[in-house]
Amino acid sequence: MDHQIEKLAAAESEWISQQLEAAAQFVTITNGNDTQDLPSPEELDQAFHTWLNSPTHNPSEANSVINCVGIAFGQHLVDRTPLEWVIASDQYGTELAVYGLPGQGDILVYPQNFVAKRYEAKIGRFIAESINRIQIDVSNTQNRNQQKKWWKPW
Repeated sequence: MDHQIEKLAAAESEWISQQLEAAAQFVTITNGNDTQDLPSPEELDQAFHTWLNSPTHNPSEANSVINCVGIAFGQHLVDRTPLEWVIASDQYGTELAVYGLPGQGDILVYPQNFVAKRYEAKIGRFIAESINRIQIDVSNTQNRNQQKKWWKPW
């Protein structure tokens, strides 16, 4: 599958910033604790789980929650790995993504879609574990590519 990767425009970077602010507000309101900065993966897990399983859960809020939680999830990947925010396009459309290791592993994650799939499956806690697993996968890919080939000792 061919992907076209482009750098973010200023408007897209600003939208990410807005979504990160919305994620902090979502966590503050849902968890009842003040979160000023990027909420931790555990705080995101708790808020998403609480919201998803609330008796007053409102499906009309799903898009905004998926956006802000997805962007916060993606920002954790950007902060913890060599992945960076991009616009990725393929035959299915164009979307914000985090991407890295071009030509070495071409790791591409669609954070909002990642969260949306868990929303549809009613999985409330997955963020902290997923971030850790993706970090390990990225690190393993980097290490695999940094090892010298037996036939190329220089």
